[in-house]
Amino acid sequence: MTVTEHQDQMQAESQQAYLPWLLQPVSTAEFRREYWDEQSLLIERGDPGYYADLLTLDDVDQLLSTAGDTGMVRVVSDTAPATSLTDLSSRARLAVLYERFRGGASITIDHAEQRYEPLRKLAYRLGAEMSAWINVSIYLTPPGGSSAHAVHYDAVDAFILQAHGAKQWMFFGRPYPHPLTRQYSPAYPAGAEPEQELVLRAGDLFYMPRGTIHRARPVGDSPSVHIVVGIHPQLYADVLADAVQRAALEDGRLRQALPLGWTTDPGLREEITGKLAELTAELARKLSPPRMLAEATRRVVSNGAVPLRYYLLDLEHLGEVGPGTPVRTRPGQLHSLMVVGDTVVLYFSGREARFRATAEPAVRYIATSGNEWLTAAGLPGDLSEANRLHLIKTLISEGFLTFH
Repeated sequence: MTVTEHQDQMQAESQQAYLPWLLQPVSTAEFRREYWDEQSLLIERGDPGYYADLLTLDDVDQLLSTAGDTGMVRVVSDTAPATSLTDLSSRARLAVLYERFRGGASITIDHAEQRYEPLRKLAYRLGAEMSAWINVSIYLTPPGGSSAHAVHYDAVDAFILQAHGAKQWMFFGRPYPHPLTRQYSPAYPAGAEPEQELVLRAGDLFYMPRGTIHRARPVGDSPSVHIVVGIHPQLYADVLADAVQRAALEDGRLRQALPLGWTTDPGLREEITGKLAELTAELARKLSPPRMLAEATRRVVSNGAVPLRYYLLDLEHLGEVGPGTPVRTRPGQLHSLMVVGDTVVLYFSGREARFRATAEPAVRYIATSGNEWLTAAGLPGDLSEANRLHLIKTLISEGFLTFH
């Protein structure tokens, strides 16, 4: 593949927005306003091949045959605990897997975005669009098989994409809205009637806010394949907790232990109450909402790693990059830019690149270029030609920029 063909392929990838495609015909604005984090959404398309470029039954077959001993593949049933087959040889594992499948159990492939390129692109691009961490699971259920799980709720939002066959879903309300990940699903009364029932067919989508109690089972004569796109957003509680932890690094009083014997000493308890009131008031004065938001942004973009496709080619040709060489950011690359003292810091994909503050106009221009081609010669600011070229080469070496 030539450099021009590389560039054309990356241009096509950079123009693909996954959230509008998943939600079609519902607009992203309507979803954000009416549904996100609050109420479910059903999209019936009548288009069995809508997800064909994402996942087919044959793709699942290939994934299972090459899964190895990663532990990502499990056998699940609502009548037995989930089991992993990592203790068996690859050949024996696949035989046992399909034996259980023929017996009615479901097969799940966890973290499928780590093994399958179309789902990896979906995960990192959708994560960039939604400012969240995304993980993807695949569920394969035989015709007439049992439910993969008993009635339960999840502590993450989810898009359910029916890729093959059909599945009946039962929903029992949302009595625990916005649960935290450490809150576990309580036992639900046996025999309770669902508040809503529906059948997802190939091409359909269902958005399920976290805390929605549900159960699913296959229908029809074909195997059911559905994809669960788990959405892990930042919570206000996360932002506040992180701010308090950072404050504790700066204020030694927050790191002090409570007095010995405080649980049974009324005097100590009164002393602690007063100190907590003092510290709470101090935190309210010191915490900066703009800084809290900036830190939350940095945390999200640091976790949003994109695949380093063409990175080795970039390194091989790094010496050929000149003032007029076109480069651009990688598709789906999240970033956060912060100026700390006399240093400008660019956070991205779990890494950071630091430059003198004099480079801030050029770095900001690069970071906000939106995948448009740019050159070292065209950077704004007062940097010399040599420093502009050094900036571009540094960001190529770090994987933020590519010229393919």
